[in-house]
Amino acid sequence: MSSGRITTSTLVLLGSALCAALLGCARGSRWAGFDVLQQPAPPPPQRIGGTELSKEDYRSLVFWGEKWFRSETFGGERATTDVAGLFDGELEVPCDAPLDAAGPLGEPPKPVPSVPAPVCRRKVSVLPFLIRALDRLDGTLGNLFSGNGNGANGELGNGYTSDLVLVFPKGTTLAGLPVPERLHTGLDVDAGSPWPIGVVPVAAAASEASLPFLVEPAALGAGPAAPGKVRLGITCALCHYTLDIDKDGHADLRSSEWGKETPGSLWQARNSWGVGNQDVHFGWLFALTRNPLLGFTVLSGPVGKNSPGDAVEWVRWVKENYRRSPEAVRREVIRGMLVQPRGLADDTPNALHDANQLPLLFTNQNWPYNFDGSFIDASDRNNGVWTGAIDFTGLVSLASDRSGGLQASLYWEQPSVYSLLTAEEYADILVDQSPLVIHDPSSRRALKDNILGYSDGIPGVLDPDNVVVMKNDLGALPERVLNHPQNQAKKRIRTPADYGGTAELRGSVMVLLGTRVITSRKAAQAAGLTEWQKRYPGLNRDDFQSDAVSLMLDWLTPPPNRSALLANAKSRIARGYEIFKAAGCAGCHAGPFFTDNRMSRLYARRGPEIGIAPPSTAGFRALGRGTGPAIGTAPYRSLANRSLQLYVAPPYEPETGLPVQTGNALRGLFGSRAVGYKTLTLRYLWGSAPYLHDGGVAVALRPDAAPAGDDLGALLSRPVSDKMYGMATLLAYREAAQSGGPWPNAALSLQALLLECERRRVVVQNAAALMPVPIGSADNPLGAPAKTSAESLGVQGIGHDFYIDDEPGGERITDLIAFLLSLDDAPSELP
Repeated sequence: MSSGRITTSTLVLLGSALCAALLGCARGSRWAGFDVLQQPAPPPPQRIGGTELSKEDYRSLVFWGEKWFRSETFGGERATTDVAGLFDGELEVPCDAPLDAAGPLGEPPKPVPSVPAPVCRRKVSVLPFLIRALDRLDGTLGNLFSGNGNGANGELGNGYTSDLVLVFPKGTTLAGLPVPERLHTGLDVDAGSPWPIGVVPVAAAASEASLPFLVEPAALGAGPAAPGKVRLGITCALCHYTLDIDKDGHADLRSSEWGKETPGSLWQARNSWGVGNQDVHFGWLFALTRNPLLGFTVLSGPVGKNSPGDAVEWVRWVKENYRRSPEAVRREVIRGMLVQPRGLADDTPNALHDANQLPLLFTNQNWPYNFDGSFIDASDRNNGVWTGAIDFTGLVSLASDRSGGLQASLYWEQPSVYSLLTAEEYADILVDQSPLVIHDPSSRRALKDNILGYSDGIPGVLDPDNVVVMKNDLGALPERVLNHPQNQAKKRIRTPADYGGTAELRGSVMVLLGTRVITSRKAAQAAGLTEWQKRYPGLNRDDFQSDAVSLMLDWLTPPPNRSALLANAKSRIARGYEIFKAAGCAGCHAGPFFTDNRMSRLYARRGPEIGIAPPSTAGFRALGRGTGPAIGTAPYRSLANRSLQLYVAPPYEPETGLPVQTGNALRGLFGSRAVGYKTLTLRYLWGSAPYLHDGGVAVALRPDAAPAGDDLGALLSRPVSDKMYGMATLLAYREAAQSGGPWPNAALSLQALLLECERRRVVVQNAAALMPVPIGSADNPLGAPAKTSAESLGVQGIGHDFYIDDEPGGERITDLIAFLLSLDDAPSELP
């Protein structure tokens, strides 16, 4: 799409010129002449690790991959239970407040010394409130572990939900900060399941029965359960599955499980896979852990400030105060988490607020992966998630005396927050308030040694039998860890040569934290890996499980748009496609998958072109020639991984996704790799609002306005007074009303993406101080403001300044949006 305005009279003439001169027709040459309205998208190849599969085996592996995506923790339940204390945060509840209308839960009333008399408060774990919320979904208490979901008149209908609501007594606080009476978590729950999607109970050993922080289902008062204690782990499905397909705040399916279809639904269970939970409130979920400090560099940061320098000062303050003022540090870390925008994720360990859309996982011929193109190989992508997101303790490899030490060679870059932390110091912060250390202070040294890799040779607390190690160019593993006796004895040390294919070129990207997850023993036995290797000798045993997950993600197709709104606009789709092509959009969003798989530079010239200070004189300069126009969107995500992109990410061939040479800092500097953002696919635009990688472009109808209706032109023509602009406005309303919505409207949000006058309104609202900051009566040592802006949290809605010259509801913008709302794998096949 052309940069700036396109006038009516010159639209078609300029389109071809701009495609050639600005975007470069070569960007989409692979799909030259492809007609998405006449030709179906090609299916994914039926192979794994380069090995062709039979049709039957392909289908079998797709469903094995889905099973592992949904349920595999790789031992991460020790991080989420022993170190984080998932759902075990301590709430302060008024003594005279009933904990639940159905009966009291938790500890007996007792005064809290930190609260002055005569206020009486008691400390209660979050877990009973979670269990009660799950148990009452079907309106029948006491059947959570014996068929929850069979009731006929449930609170949300037969025991399932796309937004689990926790109900707390009025006046409840968390570290002195106010807790809403109705907390919308955004967690999805399948009918009949006792736990949210992506939360997996893992049986603890009988010898651990005395550990009080483990979960004992049979003692939760929610129905008969198997005896014994469990740890709660998380899996990929927590973030990437949802029952709310059309993103209107209501579940469209009873269950996401294959074979458990929902009568009368417009969609199948598989349509819930990979679409992203755009509603989950990660900030609250992590704040409600016993040890939120585990995420202080990822999900938290200074409130009201968001420059790299602010992040460094934040980490310095945490480091200096976590022992001498533990409650103040816990409170500030929680405060930083609670301002995280609901529905957006922050997985960049830079102590900046860096909200991002959860990416759509329709990965067939859609590489490199992640918004910033961090990975070109699917198994490397999976490994990055499993070693650094499922287990935050694995981030110890970023410390100044490990990976962080080599960043000094990129002297022009802003210092990493990890430059302030040695591995020993970082591990000590991570364990300081952990359930295990609180229970047994003498375990502190052993837990730190486990995280550091000193006790078993594997940094982090994933099951060491599920992980191997490899030397990388970043220095992630000291020799003491890499060559640990257990690594040698158990043959865990790998080299790229062990993986074949393109591994020699991918190098350090394979093991960013020095570790690589391998196929678990349990998974290998369940799938019969030995038999698979007999049939297909070329399979790599290490990557078999990961490759099956990637196979499943490539198999996924976007849910079709079944709305009457689109059906009534069907006659507009073909005209919209012509506008799409004439405006140059297909130059980057090319072919059946609507991406040329290239990176676009962040900025075209040096300078602080957005409202934050540049990290250095090199600032936001677009290093590398790049392959397209400067995209200009919010820089936080790109900045967080610049060192990765410059130092180790190899250049690649966009048409194949294969590396063409090894990663190297000098190549990154002088033109072989653009540092910016990857061209995203446009499939499922109808269900993935808000837009841009930061989720900043959002427009919704006001709750008191007339419903959207089924006339696209009429909807897009609605007056400004009917609309709410920007995520800040929507999020502020949700907080004030304690409601699940309002939800971004896809058509109105796309119009704001493509019309300059509408985008301006979005950006203005995102920059306004509208979003409440939890203050309460507690101390506020860092001076957090009472309200902040979405912009201060990395949600701006700027960039991608390619606009259509029209007015809201005009014929051409309406035609174009009709086309965009139709995009799946077969946009012409409307019901």
